[in-house]
Amino acid sequence: MLVAQIIDGAKVLQGGGNERLEANLSEKVKAAAEASLVRLFPEFHEADDDRWAQVIERARRGDEHPLEAVEFSGKTDEHPVGAAVLLFVGSGKKGRDVRAHFSAPPYGWPRDAVDAALISLFGAGHLRATADGVALRPLSLDQGKVPATDFRVESATIDTRQRLKLRKLFQDTGIPCKPKLAPWARNRKC
Repeated sequence: MLVAQIIDGAKVLQGGGNERLEANLSEKVKAAAEASLVRLFPEFHEADDDRWAQVIERARRGDEHPLEAVEFSGKTDEHPVGAAVLLFVGSGKKGRDVRAHFSAPPYGWPRDAVDAALISLFGAGHLRATADGVALRPLSLDQGKVPATDFRVESATIDTRQRLKLRKLFQDTGIPCKPKLAPWARNRKC
């Protein structure tokens, strides 16, 4: 009992000299560690979810809203992770560079979160992906290909409603348009 009181009375100082004032030693250490992680990775909370693998699977199947797996119902490029990845990729980055950037401070994002964003953004038409100079086909990008893939932001994207209107326009004018393939875009969905 006396030893427990002595241990619980121990001071825990965080980096910078901040003393933790919780009731016992384990609470002090836990609070100090959590505060240090928040200070090192202030953006981590944006990708803090264990369901990113589900997002990847949904995106690989062609689901229009793969981020619903992490309870996000907006557009892929509007999710904080997707928006940050798009901003970083800009005019072009290798998948391994994107992974490295977002695994480091201030992000500390899990690989699945970064890969889910890349695969989902590619599937939604916000990113162009090439491997060895060859454009990847929709639904062909998987986690194994991400590091060697070159990504570029698409300057113009066409959402589902716009694709349906274009397909109808092509059909009305007699221009052949196979579903999911547009004649004007290399391997893009129609």
